[in-house]
Amino acid sequence: MFRFNFNSDNVSESIKDVIENPVVKCEEFIVDTDVLSKIKLKLCQSECTDNVSKMSDMKLIHKPLFEYESITNISHTDLKPNVYEGGYKIWECTFDLLKFVRDNVDICPKQILDLGCGAGLLGLYTLLNGAAHVSFQDYNQEVVESLTIPNILLNTQDLGKCKFYHGDWSSLADVIDTKYDIILTSETIYSVTNHNKLISVFKTLLNPTGCVYLAAKVYYFGVGGCIYDFEKLLVDNDFVTSTVWEQNEGVKRKIIKIQFKIN
Repeated sequence: MFRFNFNSDNVSESIKDVIENPVVKCEEFIVDTDVLSKIKLKLCQSECTDNVSKMSDMKLIHKPLFEYESITNISHTDLKPNVYEGGYKIWECTFDLLKFVRDNVDICPKQILDLGCGAGLLGLYTLLNGAAHVSFQDYNQEVVESLTIPNILLNTQDLGKCKFYHGDWSSLADVIDTKYDIILTSETIYSVTNHNKLISVFKTLLNPTGCVYLAAKVYYFGVGGCIYDFEKLLVDNDFVTSTVWEQNEGVKRKIIKIQFKIN
């Protein structure tokens, strides 16, 4: 059964981290000429590529291109609250959501936000398959620079339809003025402390007629996240939810569709 690597002592420590480590204010990551050259040069030297041919022909890198002192010795862990939020790992539900989007969601020509993007797999798929614009957001700038953007450049050299953001969800709406037709987000409800921030993003950045597709494990043992509790909170905030996919064998997982309640 899936667990984050926390025992009871670790849980207390993670709560302490939330208090002691201030959140990172959200900013847009600008891909200027110097950044682009640095990434392309490193990509040419990298041999750590693969594809996800079971569901698409996208190429991906396995490991981040660069190392950073800011997350040295913690990026190999699942997460460290307000410091590193697990962006270097492609979590299980991301593949669930990728397959669902491929088979069921009309993405052309839509404005799309890949929220908590990590490697950028979901947003990249939509970018390559007709989306009008895709925004990628991850907590860590390091993840965006060393994993998200390199994966996009492995598949297309045209970044004209993309924007990139890094930082905490609480200030994401301060730097984005787009209303998105579709928000894709996977494995982002593990921390109860972030549930209201996540819902605030939906409230401010979702097109009134748009929808969110959220993929998650039903329970996140050790850190408290539960999809049923999150759904109740969504209803309390004038959203409606429906289960569009679920896996009940082994680790239970779901994909829910979230929309504004029609009064």
